[in-house]
Amino acid sequence: MKKNNYFFSMLALFLAFGTAGLAQEPVRKLEFEAGLGYSLAITKEGHYGCLSALLELRYNLHNSPWNVGIHYENSIAPLESVDYEVLYDTSPSPIPMGTIDEDIHYILPVADYNFHRGKRISYFVGGGLGMSICQIGNNTRGSFSLMPRAGVEFINHLRLTLNYKYNQRGMYHYLGLSIGGVFGGGRKRG
Repeated sequence: MKKNNYFFSMLALFLAFGTAGLAQEPVRKLEFEAGLGYSLAITKEGHYGCLSALLELRYNLHNSPWNVGIHYENSIAPLESVDYEVLYDTSPSPIPMGTIDEDIHYILPVADYNFHRGKRISYFVGGGLGMSICQIGNNTRGSFSLMPRAGVEFINHLRLTLNYKYNQRGMYHYLGLSIGGVFGGGRKRG
């Protein structure tokens, strides 16, 4: 047990302080991303696809490969037939069967570790931890959400991201792919 505590303590110290020397090219402090995505929602009954729009504001830490920011995403999926008990494991009010939309909003603080930042092609791995709000018909539920992600950024302006969203309540799992345009960021000039 002591070995595990020591290992995780050293890992935390390395990630917090030891990465400053690994910084790549100097980059601009702020960047903004707007994008579109497609998610595959996996439920107890099966799976379905949903479209999403996302906005993200990131701050690139000085002399560090890390950035931090806030991620907002809105996903909408048409549901042919829905069983509220299956989606939420509880049924305070039944939802009529038929075609309705599921509307999910994510608000997540995020952090990413960047490899080769400032180069023409750079990679990143990171994630977010926050909340989601899911609305199906007249029923609205809030939930804790976790989103690990990885991706690649091309020419400092086009970002391709693969993410996995776990929601404590609701549709449980979303595997998503998004493409976004990045404004700001990139190499510092001068």
